[in-house]
Amino acid sequence: MLVIEEEARGIKLLKRGISDIKVEMKQIIDLMRKYRDLPERMILDFLKDPTKEEIFIELKHEPITVIVSPNEMEARVRISGKPKLEEILEELQRKGIVHGVKLDAIVNALREGQQEFVAAEGTPPILGKNGCVEYLVELEKAPKPLEHDGKVDYRSLDIFTFVNEGDVVAIVHPPEPGVEGTTVTGKKIPPPKPRAATLVLGRGLELDDRRVVATMSGIIKKEGNRLYIEPVLVINGDVDFKVGNIDANINVEIRGWVRSGFTVKSQADIMIHGGIESNVHIEAGGSVSVKLGVMGKGKTVIKCGKDFYAKFVQDAVVEAEGNVSVSEYILNSDIRCKKSVFVNGKRGKLDNVSLDAGYSVHAKEIVGKKKTITIEGFDRIKIFERLKELNLIKVNMESQLKKMAFEIRKLQARKEEEEENETLKELVVSYKNMLEDFESISEQINELKRVITKIRGEGMLFISEKARDLKLSIKDGSVYIDESKSGIFYYDPQEARVVRE
Repeated sequence: MLVIEEEARGIKLLKRGISDIKVEMKQIIDLMRKYRDLPERMILDFLKDPTKEEIFIELKHEPITVIVSPNEMEARVRISGKPKLEEILEELQRKGIVHGVKLDAIVNALREGQQEFVAAEGTPPILGKNGCVEYLVELEKAPKPLEHDGKVDYRSLDIFTFVNEGDVVAIVHPPEPGVEGTTVTGKKIPPPKPRAATLVLGRGLELDDRRVVATMSGIIKKEGNRLYIEPVLVINGDVDFKVGNIDANINVEIRGWVRSGFTVKSQADIMIHGGIESNVHIEAGGSVSVKLGVMGKGKTVIKCGKDFYAKFVQDAVVEAEGNVSVSEYILNSDIRCKKSVFVNGKRGKLDNVSLDAGYSVHAKEIVGKKKTITIEGFDRIKIFERLKELNLIKVNMESQLKKMAFEIRKLQARKEEEEENETLKELVVSYKNMLEDFESISEQINELKRVITKIRGEGMLFISEKARDLKLSIKDGSVYIDESKSGIFYYDPQEARVVRE
């Protein structure tokens, strides 16, 4: 290796076994940058001559020596004697130092009698900012009990993040460029190029300018760089202390049981593959389906905005805006629904049940002490009028949907100007909304048709086997069935009373 010793009078070079001159050249180049007047030829001859082990090169001590760092980010000045400020500035300029000259530092160094000092410094580049994603919703929630009135509720873990269609869930910020730097010799130093944010949008999300917008309601999830929405909340097991209470805006599928003391709410449908235990609260904007049964022990309440389905119901309260369909039996329960109740499976029994229905009740057998059935009934003339009104609306909507579909296809074929693209987006949204309304009206029409074709009179109880000691009210009429009877009991508007067929 090559050893370099710097002395006051000069530079001493010593060999410690040199096998390849190229290996030592970096040291020589750095040395010659520092001392510009070193004899290059003399140094190379020394390195090549195997008989010489050391050499001393006497330095010429000039009054002003400018030493530039290898990266040209610093220029130092070494002086002998007492040169003037103007002379130092002229030497810096002669050596090509044009940026970052530290005038105050030079003046202070001369005043203090310093022999070597930093006379100029380059400006380093300012790094840019990588692009990033700013999330406006909490993506990953650790199970954490909520507090209510200062008390910890271990049933409410709040581990899911739900978003609604149209919600802005994130903002993608673009990279910000850096600022280039400058060496003392005036060379520009470009900053590293910042990286763009990496985000892959999956189902249910779209990028609108820099905003990530939900195109459907659901649970927002992130796997690696992929962000997506799951339209159904699936619980692969029971709703218990591991999951906590559920409050969702999408369909919920529970593949186990809802255990005692827990609450499940959804703005859509709830499907339970197992059953429901005691002291449970179920509330759905849509339908509730329980593949097994409900064992409520008098404290379970189930409310649904549409229909309710179960194998059996025991010791519970069920409230439905639609129909209630139970295949086996309803025992010791209160049932209230706006449409009809069907208990027509293999057993089909109502046992000790208080029941309120809108249109009709269908069962094989009605027994028990607590037996009251109230059917609100309906007005056939008003239903026919409503059907006529809904059919007119449906025909009008069909016409509008066809026109909108034609306009959408026309704009999709052109798709040239930005203004037309915006019009297309708005038209597609309007089409989807009207299609949903159209389907809802079609469902109402079908339901009303079933009412006027399947139900006798203006409210009906159908008993296929027997009922006894039953108080029955339909519209303004009521009867007491004291002996065991079966058949159809309905309200006859002409006779203004409940009759049996």
